[in-house]
Amino acid sequence: MEGWGVEQRYGRSSLAVEASRFLFDFYGFVPFAGAGLSREWLSFRDDAPAHHLDAGSRLLRPSFVVGWDIRPAKTMSWFVRTSLRYTPRLTMTVAGRGVPAADFEFDFFQFVLYPARLRQ
Repeated sequence: MEGWGVEQRYGRSSLAVEASRFLFDFYGFVPFAGAGLSREWLSFRDDAPAHHLDAGSRLLRPSFVVGWDIRPAKTMSWFVRTSLRYTPRLTMTVAGRGVPAADFEFDFFQFVLYPARLRQ
């Protein structure tokens, strides 16, 4: 964000290990739900003329995921997936105050490929 001579930058990177369970298969529409553990790297930078502020946090937090696959056949080598991920209790400390960073991550179109199935 930038305006009035001030520039603020927010950054978030994460690495997650998740386990999910397929709920049912309705003619190729396969919803799933699961949970995981996420390592979060958060950063904040404020470049104002009067002051300069850098902050960062490394956190280990639980995460939850729901979504669905579109798989016309169970043995296909590829399919598409949509998922919604939530990481609760995600906060970053900036200038001694807790700033909430919990949000929903919506991945609308993911391409999933099984390379071993390509050879068959």
